[in-house]
Amino acid sequence: MATRKRRARRRRKGEGSISPVPGRPGLFSARVELPGEVYFDADGKERRRRKRKTVYGTEEEIVAKLQELRAANPASFSVAARTPAPIYVRAFHEQIVAPRVRPTTAERYEGLVKRWIAPHAPGVAVADLTPQHVEAWMHAMRAAGAGDRTLEMCFIRIRATLAAAVEDGLLADNPVKSKHRPVYEADEMQPLDEEQLQRLLEAARAERQVHALWPVLAVAGLRVGEALALRWSRVHLAEGYLDIRQTLLEVRGRFQFGPPKTKRSRRQALIGPELATVLKAYRDDQATRGRNVFGDALVFCTSEGTPILRRNIRRSLNRLLEAADCPRVRVHDLRHTAATMMLVVQRLPLNVVADQLGDRPETVLSTYAHVLPKSREELSAAQDQLMGGGDG
Repeated sequence: MATRKRRARRRRKGEGSISPVPGRPGLFSARVELPGEVYFDADGKERRRRKRKTVYGTEEEIVAKLQELRAANPASFSVAARTPAPIYVRAFHEQIVAPRVRPTTAERYEGLVKRWIAPHAPGVAVADLTPQHVEAWMHAMRAAGAGDRTLEMCFIRIRATLAAAVEDGLLADNPVKSKHRPVYEADEMQPLDEEQLQRLLEAARAERQVHALWPVLAVAGLRVGEALALRWSRVHLAEGYLDIRQTLLEVRGRFQFGPPKTKRSRRQALIGPELATVLKAYRDDQATRGRNVFGDALVFCTSEGTPILRRNIRRSLNRLLEAADCPRVRVHDLRHTAATMMLVVQRLPLNVVADQLGDRPETVLSTYAHVLPKSREELSAAQDQLMGGGDG
C-alpha cells in the first residue's frame, strides 16, 4: 500500500522567504532586508547601503524571529512603506483625505498634489525619506515657480501626509522639520472704514439685482457662500434673524450646497430693523418682477432663480467700489468690515461678535486683534486712572 505524502503546511503571510537548508534536514533559513546606513556618493547623491540579515532554525523559530524583526522594523516589511513617495502622496490624498474634507478643500488639495507636490517628490520609498529629501523637495518646487503661499500650503500637506505615515508605522520619525517651512506673510485684511461703508451701501441701493446682498455681507457679517445659499424660508424678518444652515460651493465648475464651514457656523445671524427693512423691500421688488420669494427659493440668484457665480459677485463689487469711490477690496473683506465695525465702532462683546460671525471667540480675537489699538490705549489710560494718575 502506497504511503500518502503529507501535505506541506500553507505558509502564512510574511513567511514566503523561509526555505530549507540543503543537506540539513529540519533546518530552515530566511533572508530579510533591513534599513541600511545612508551615505552620499562622489556626485553628492544620497544612497542607502543594503543591509540583509539571515536567520536560521526550525520553521516555528524562524517565524518567531521574523515577527520580532517585523516589530522592530515595521517599514521594512510594509508594502506601503516601500511605495515611492510620489505615488504614496497621491494615494493618501485621494483615498484618505478627500473623503473627509469639504469638496472645495479636496479640490484645492488635489491641485497642489498634481501640480506641485507629486511631480517634484523624491523618487525614493516613503520609508527612506529623510530631512535632506524634504529640503530638496521644497527647493525643487520653488525652482519650478511655486510662490511663498503655494510653498507653505505644500509644506503643510507634505507634513500632514508624513505624520500619518508615522502613525501607521511606515516611518520612525517625520522628516519634515520646522526649518523647511517657507516664510510667508499673509495679505492683510482691508476692511472698509465707516464712511466708506456708508458710501458703498448708498451705491448699492441703485443696483436692483442683488442690492441687499452687500449689507448682508458687510453689516451682518455672513460669508459669501452662506449668503448665496440663503433661502427665503430661512429669512425671519419679524424675528430679526437669518437661519444659516447651508453654504454654496463651486467645485469643478459646478454648484454644490453643503453644510456651513464649522458647527458654530450653523447659527441664527441677527439682523437689525433697518437691514430687515432692506431685505423686505428687496423681497417685494423681486416679487413684482415675477421671482419666487417663498419656500426654498434662493434669496440671491440669477433671473432664472439659479445660483450666482462668485466671479460675477466680484465683478459687481468692483463696480460698486468704483462708483462709491472706495478702495478695491475682496468680497471676503466685507465680512472683515462687519467684524471690525462690531468690535471697534459698536464695541460689542467678543462672544456676541463670535456668535454673529459663526466663529470661536479665540479665532475672532486672533484675527482682529490688530484692529483694536485704540482699545489697548484706553485700557492703559483706565489703569492710570485707577492708579490715581488720571484727570478727575
